[in-house]
Amino acid sequence: MERFNSNNPKVFDGCNYYLMYRINNKEWKCLDKQFVMSYDGHYLSGQYLSSSWFKQEIKDNDILDILVIKLPYRESNICPEERLTIDMLRERLFEYENNTIYNIDYCGLDFVVAYRHYKSEYLNNAYDRIKEKIVDNQNRISPLLEIAGYSENEYINDSITLKYEIICEDINSIDNILNNSVIENTTIEQPQLTRSDNSWNRYSIDEIENASYKKYITTPNFKIAVN
Repeated sequence: MERFNSNNPKVFDGCNYYLMYRINNKEWKCLDKQFVMSYDGHYLSGQYLSSSWFKQEIKDNDILDILVIKLPYRESNICPEERLTIDMLRERLFEYENNTIYNIDYCGLDFVVAYRHYKSEYLNNAYDRIKEKIVDNQNRISPLLEIAGYSENEYINDSITLKYEIICEDINSIDNILNNSVIENTTIEQPQLTRSDNSWNRYSIDEIENASYKKYITTPNFKIAVN
């Protein structure tokens, strides 16, 4: 049997791959969106193609756990009745956590292929890096930067990587201009937008400090070696 179905990039070795996550050690959540995958003969890579597939708000000092799991292929249902159910997966995870005192490694479970734990310090630092980049040398920020973010894929070597975004929801005067714009990899270009009096249309740093920021994780990827 062909390991990777090039006609269906969501199936490898007869399995679909899914994302499970939890925040602050609360209940595990499982998404019904399957990873789109590629295989080079040694490594299996999976990605979510759009932030619309997964976008989760992150608060200050949150901790995060992410799993990539595999389940037998089924065209229309992530967990058919005759196979594993989401509740059964949660029970397996709960039992494993209760029976493992030290060095929890969820990859020891047969349905888990990748795991990553994010400490609150790491997440806080990720968003601090974005804020540092979106303020220019004059301590001003453009109202065009409604969404700013970066992908950590180029910065770390891990089996699971994420993209981080900050959205300033108080800036809404140009929603119709760049409502869906994302500035990636911390490359921020100054916009050429001026008022009618030819002054720069920028917000002061004080206004930004008082703005309503929301922080998100989105578009997860994974890369694992397969035998």
